[in-house]
Amino acid sequence: MAGQAPKSPNYRKPPVEHQFKKGQSGNLNGRPKKKRPSVSSNGGGGIFDRVAAIALKEAIRPITVREGGRVEALPAIQAVMRSMFRSAAQGDNRSQRQLLELITRAEADRAIAARDDAAELLKYQAWALEQMADHERQGLDPPELYPHPDDIDFDFGTGEVTIDGPMSKEQAGSEKAAIEHVVSGLKRYFEIQDELRNNPNSKKLKKELAEHQQYMDYIARQGDRNARRQARKLARDAMKPRPTTREETASSSTKGRKSGQDSES
Repeated sequence: MAGQAPKSPNYRKPPVEHQFKKGQSGNLNGRPKKKRPSVSSNGGGGIFDRVAAIALKEAIRPITVREGGRVEALPAIQAVMRSMFRSAAQGDNRSQRQLLELITRAEADRAIAARDDAAELLKYQAWALEQMADHERQGLDPPELYPHPDDIDFDFGTGEVTIDGPMSKEQAGSEKAAIEHVVSGLKRYFEIQDELRNNPNSKKLKKELAEHQQYMDYIARQGDRNARRQARKLARDAMKPRPTTREETASSSTKGRKSGQDSES
């Protein structure tokens, strides 16, 4: 046909206008990037998520371990760590290096987390104490704060923070119900003690007493907590600047003048 370029008789050598030009790529868009398996952040389908889920499941799967003459069930990861520690203790350099790196990294992460938690709790404690002071100035009942600021203990040497008290209104309600239960069972607690004096070998009475003793220990801890709160409140009150009344000011100035006159005479 007119206007069409003649076909090349050699399929291995296309016409010049269709040949690759020197210095120019045949794929102007470049080589496509290799697609990697998708990773889903919600654990819903990525290959890496599935492998990680399997690994975590296997890590906590209990396995039977024999150590000496004793057999016990341990999570697989704990058994692996125990084996590594045993190898390290026997002088295996690789296990020693891996464990040192693991422990150092874990301790660093723990220290950072503890520092961040302590900083946040310090801010919260300052805010909570100011709320309590504001209610006291207005003559209002103390606010419900969880955790209570006096239940927070800081160890500034180690950076550790402990909270000895309810963390929510629900926990506080549960503790109140437990205390009421203990109080209602006080009579039976003393009755069991009397019965045991007459029948000291009764296993039933001993078991019942042990159950009641747990509640009594709980009551004792509650008493220690309340005493700590009261002591810290008294310490804060003692550190408050005492307002000086007009009469106290006049009295102190009069005593000062009299003292000066006596010294002059």
